[in-house]
Amino acid sequence: MKNCRMRAVREYWIVDPHKETTLVYRFEEDAAPAAYPFDTGIVFGIFPELDVTVAE
Repeated sequence: MKNCRMRAVREYWIVDPHKETTLVYRFEEDAAPAAYPFDTGIVFGIFPELDVTVAE
């Protein structure tokens, strides 16, 4: 994750198909990652008008 911050990555997603969960790290917010189940929409931090549901 340190490399992501050094390279100015603003958002990073880790998709776990076994747990059907997506972890979203938003480095500009400097908060813990948010966990989303596959059937929940996730709004892109860098494109707030874009909403993705991983299950689809």
